Amino acid sequence: MKYLQEFRDPELARNILSEIRSVTTRPWAIMEVCGGQTHSIIRHGIDQLLPDNIELIHGPGCPVCVTPLDMIDKALAIAAMPNVIFCSFGDMLRVPGSEKDLFRIKSEGGDVRTVYSPLDALKIARENPSRFRERARRLGFKRTRLFVYRKCRQSRLPVKLRFGRSVARRADVHDRRRRQAAQISDDFQHG
Repeated sequence: MKYLQEFRDPELARNILSEIRSVTTRPWAIMEVCGGQTHSIIRHGIDQLLPDNIELIHGPGCPVCVTPLDMIDKALAIAAMPNVIFCSFGDMLRVPGSEKDLFRIKSEGGDVRTVYSPLDALKIARENPSRFRERARRLGFKRTRLFVYRKCRQSRLPVKLRFGRSVARRADVHDRRRRQAAQISDDFQHG
């Protein structure tokens, strides 16, 4: 794998630690957001190598870490259904449900596809309209829901947007502000 050896270079690690020590002239508090980051930091002993004036705070966790088990199980049940294409970001593929994960569903014949953007999922939906399930589940960061909502709305696919009223209101306000800014810019250029 590319870059794997570079991360295991002891001389490089010593140089980086030396640089960290030289720039931390006062206490730092650093929060790692993802449980995977916490796991890697502890597993590789990075927390023990850092200077004493750097405090690591284990953060709230990303969607992978904080999604309730019953929601994972519901998503896995949908992914296991025949004639369903289940699109997921890669970080959700190994998240265990009560009995399985998405990799297991895929190995058992489920059509599970990794996407890197909501646009990828919309493209798959357009290419496979007969297998499109009219529901957008929201597993994800709060700040990305507005983007996903807007892309679903722009797609003109018959999707039931279950993102909640607050996301829809924010999207409407955002669109209205963008139109107003465009109008002001247009008036300025032509006025």
